[in-house]
Amino acid sequence: MTEEERRNTLAEPFGSGEIKHRKQGGMSLAYIDTPLVIRRLNNAFGIFWSFTCQDATPADSTLELVVKGTLAITIDGTLVTKEQFGSKQRIVKNATGEIVSELGDDLKSAASDALKKCATLFEVALHLYDKDAPYKSEPPSEKQIGFFKNLLKSSSLTDEEKERGEERLKGKLTKQDMTGMIEKLQTVITSRKANS
Repeated sequence: MTEEERRNTLAEPFGSGEIKHRKQGGMSLAYIDTPLVIRRLNNAFGIFWSFTCQDATPADSTLELVVKGTLAITIDGTLVTKEQFGSKQRIVKNATGEIVSELGDDLKSAASDALKKCATLFEVALHLYDKDAPYKSEPPSEKQIGFFKNLLKSSSLTDEEKERGEERLKGKLTKQDMTGMIEKLQTVITSRKANS
């Protein structure tokens, strides 16, 4: 494989069916699953890459695990390494503060996060950080719009919130915008139902 072919393989955008979204800090963030990154690295480098992690959790941190990942790739006989940090918030019971998530699962999540971040330094999934990426400007689907309209009918919402939701639908929205709006509305409705 030539350098140009390898670079094209690494930088090839993932399809919209492979891109997922999660809510973080009030935003909807795009991501891909770790096996897709592994497959992409295998396609570009075969078996000539490795990944290691070291614990980098601050001594005073009990609720977040941090790992330092190193992605090492042999390209034409030359070893190239890229390092990034990955993290995972521990899950706790609010009432007792007891950590309920499994340590092994949390470490695996932090390592996966570090691998994906290292891979972006080789251009894998780098397009997810491009604010002009096609999936970010794609209009919302009819299914999303219908689902959002049904959420607006909830008795848990005030008339003002329903009107604001209807106004938002009149503006120019992307599929990503709609995903964030749906998640936010679901959180509000669920919270109010739990407290009533």
